[in-house]
Amino acid sequence: MNGQLLQVATERNGSGVVVRAAGEVDMNTVVMFREALEQACVEATPSVPVVADLSDVTFLSSAGLTVLLDIHHRCRDQGTPLSVKVGHRTVTRALEITGVDQVLDLRRTS
Repeated sequence: MNGQLLQVATERNGSGVVVRAAGEVDMNTVVMFREALEQACVEATPSVPVVADLSDVTFLSSAGLTVLLDIHHRCRDQGTPLSVKVGHRTVTRALEITGVDQVLDLRRTS
C-alpha cells in the first residue's frame, strides 16, 4: 500500500462506476473515501450503477459507515443502484452489528 493507510481508485466499466478501496477507512482517511464515492454518484445513472468495492478494506470505522449510508441515500434519491462488495470479516462484522447490512445491497466476496 506504499505506506498509505488507504488507497482509492475509480474505474468505469461494464458493471458501473466502481470505487475500489484498500486499507483502513477511519477519521484520517474518510475524506478521500467520501470524495471518491460522491464523484461516482455524479457520474452514475440508473443504468450505470455505483459499486463500492471494499474487498480490500481491513478496517471500517463509524465515519466510514456514515459515508456508506450517506451515499446510499444519495444514490437512492437519484434512482441509481448502489452495491457494496465486502471481503474482510472485520468490515462485514461492523456492518452487521450496526444493522447497516440490512440497508445496503451487500455482496460478500469471501
